[in-house]
Amino acid sequence: MAFLTNLLFTLAMAGNSLIVLLGLYAYLWRSEFLRGETSGPYWLLIFYDEAAPLLFRAGAAGLGLFFVLRLVGRFFKFKPGTGGQRLSAGLQLAVLLGAVSTIPACETEFRTLQTLDFNEERFHLAQQTHPNGVSYAVFRCEDSGGFNCQAAGAEPPFSVLFPPLPPTPEPLPTFAVEVEGETVWLEPRWPTPTPPAELLVQPLEVDGREEAQLALKIGEAWLGIEITGPTPTPAP
Repeated sequence: MAFLTNLLFTLAMAGNSLIVLLGLYAYLWRSEFLRGETSGPYWLLIFYDEAAPLLFRAGAAGLGLFFVLRLVGRFFKFKPGTGGQRLSAGLQLAVLLGAVSTIPACETEFRTLQTLDFNEERFHLAQQTHPNGVSYAVFRCEDSGGFNCQAAGAEPPFSVLFPPLPPTPEPLPTFAVEVEGETVWLEPRWPTPTPPAELLVQPLEVDGREEAQLALKIGEAWLGIEITGPTPTPAP
């Protein structure tokens, strides 16, 4: 029992260390990266938004389970000992640190809509959902590993706020109809969020030369991101 308690305490402290690192990232670097003022790993942005809330929920669930087991132990007159007290303190610290670390991730809903390789670089289309609207940004990674990424385009990232997304309606249920004596299953039509946004590569003619342009399409509007050199002529 003592070995298991010590193991859980070690895992809790390791989780606390990760929570502290995520919190430092969220308060010192994340906001500058989202404003386009600095470069850095794009994958770290995704990792924080997924890991910070998960660690907070894991710590809260572990603390709740610990208190339930402690109540059961009191009923059977079982004392957790020093290891149990250390584990309780570690879980309480995890909940406190996790709550503070998760605040930036709860302010807005952030997610990646699309990843596109263009001109030997990788571009990510990101969406932020605010209480009063949605905004978009494109980040460019100069290396394949995504350790040096920066905002792409002339406009600052997430600078234009669009109307809020409508509530997602429930899709139609799948149902069967008979056509010429045979049963045909009709699939539901899934709703499309608006305004839709996607990265596209468009041909563009400049001074009589055919070039390629990376463009961001939001609804019916187009925003050019980057223009590369001439498109190679395909072999006959």
